[in-house]
Formats: sequence, structure tokens, C-alpha cells
Amino acid sequence: MRSYCGTKFALEGWYECLKQETDHLGIKSVIFELGFFRTKIMDPANVKLRSEPIDDYKPIRDGVAQFVQSINGHQPGDPEKAVRIIIDVVKEEGVAQGKPLPERLPLGPDCLTTLRKKAVSNLTICNEWEDVIRSTNFD
Repeated sequence: MRSYCGTKFALEGWYECLKQETDHLGIKSVIFELGFFRTKIMDPANVKLRSEPIDDYKPIRDGVAQFVQSINGHQPGDPEKAVRIIIDVVKEEGVAQGKPLPERLPLGPDCLTTLRKKAVSNLTICNEWEDVIRSTNFD
């Protein structure tokens, strides 16, 4: 799980650098943030958990294993619909026609909920800590 999440996080940082380096060349970039789509990614055969588990992580490991088993084959997202949307966005046609290319596009209601929570959390930090955040310049 750690390597999966770490890789996704690293890819976001890489994307932000790539975007800065290529925008002036007219190269467009977008990250598609995908929710749970009914693919084989959650098939227990594809989810590798440590063969020698660490006792302290047993509750997390068991929770992940239970989640994988419960969601596999029940993911709400239709991958064919997602692919059609991705193609439309990349080509700036269909559902994307006339819309500016977003930096991130969440696909799937579950992903939208997660992205919204993070945005609200970040905005709350900015609002609650604004005085402190702005107080760091030389007097």
C-alpha cells in the first residue's frame, strides 16, 4: 500500500514540474484522478501484501485485505466510460469541448468526494492560519 500511495504522490510532484517546464512550449498536461473503477487492480491476486507481516501493522493489513476483498468486483466505476471521457479531454472534444483543460480531473464520485475534502481542508488551513502564514516576512 505504501509503495502504491508513495508512487501516486511522487507522480503528482513530477507532473507539477513537467507542467512548469513544458507550458511555454504549448504542451498541455492533465492528471486524471481516478476513483474506484471495476478493473482487476483490486483482484486479491494483484494486491501484494508483505509475506512476513509486522505485528504492529496487523490491524491496517487486515483492514486493507478486507477492503480489497469487499470492493473487488463491486467498484462503482465503469472503465469504458472513464476511457471515453479521458479521450474526449485529451482531444478537447465531446464532454470537454469548450472547457479549459484542468490540471486535475477527478473521475468517479468517490474521487470527487476525496478531492473536495482535501481542497476544503487546505482552504480551512489558509483561513485559520492566515495571520501566521503572512507574518513571516521581514519587518
